[in-house]
Amino acid sequence: MKRTYDDLGLQIKTLISDETGIDVDEIDNNTALLSSGLVDSFAFVAVLSLIEFEYGIEFSPSELTIENFDTIDSIIELTKQKGGVF
Repeated sequence: MKRTYDDLGLQIKTLISDETGIDVDEIDNNTALLSSGLVDSFAFVAVLSLIEFEYGIEFSPSELTIENFDTIDSIIELTKQKGGVF
């Protein structure tokens, strides 16, 4: 079954919900994750691991910025640019 970018967004939301206890429905694609403090360093590493493992992407240290990972939309956009396996 082919995955979509919506699937990635839902996986990230579910992971954040599991890590923070916040209901999935309270997290949208534009929710500030890092700059708001919603996602801590442990949850951030979990999100990175999910994307790298599930989608075959490696991020360089220069890509690990708040701008690239502050919202689900920005994470999806970076994943698109990196050509993740879908």
